[in-house]
Amino acid sequence: IDLQRPSLVDLLDTVTVGEVMTPDPMMVRADVSVQELSKTLVESGHHGLPVVDEQNRLIGMVTLSDLQRSAATGDADLTVADIATLSPVTCYPDQTVREALQQLGGRELGRLPVVDRADPTRVVGILRRENIIAAYSRLLQEHGQVRRASDRLRVSVPHLTTVQVKIPEGARVIGRPVAEVSLPPHALLVAVRRGERVSIPRGDTVLAAGDVVTALVAPEEASQVRAILAEAADQRA
Repeated sequence: IDLQRPSLVDLLDTVTVGEVMTPDPMMVRADVSVQELSKTLVESGHHGLPVVDEQNRLIGMVTLSDLQRSAATGDADLTVADIATLSPVTCYPDQTVREALQQLGGRELGRLPVVDRADPTRVVGILRRENIIAAYSRLLQEHGQVRRASDRLRVSVPHLTTVQVKIPEGARVIGRPVAEVSLPPHALLVAVRRGERVSIPRGDTVLAAGDVVTALVAPEEASQVRAILAEAADQRA
């Protein structure tokens, strides 16, 4: 995937990590022996797994390469915690696939644990390179067959960046008019895609689950806007 070709990268801005990730992934406990890890990787066919503690909280990632390096030491008493990468790079379900791809490519990683934005120790999925490639291939096919109005939308304003968020089921903003959504001062909703229909939102536009909302925001407020639009209704309870 050529990150230098904006027209192609734009496709990956239309889909979120949560839409393409593998949910509820296999995980491995930190206190498991490397021998047991080796058996698990062989039987599952996975090349890397999230590492969790006794409370299933994410603490690291372990890969086949880590296992191979440990074998060279000849130490049979090693555990997963001894060979894993602790404090791993993670991503969130509401991030765009493009953002996650840049995290992978910039660090030469093959997979990212996907965590709950409200609780970064809770693993909700895993994003592998094959997930991204499959999504990219599907988007290319769709893009070649039909150019939706949202694909033609290109907004450019100096000092602002474009953010797209798909409203998840159970989000707090569902059923609320745009005028009641408390956005940061430099954020402006510019489009709402519902199915194949794209509209310019007004104050009385009511948001629904599955809506893809496009906003112009100051770069430092992008994460806040994503969090507001994707926040669960019971999150503040």
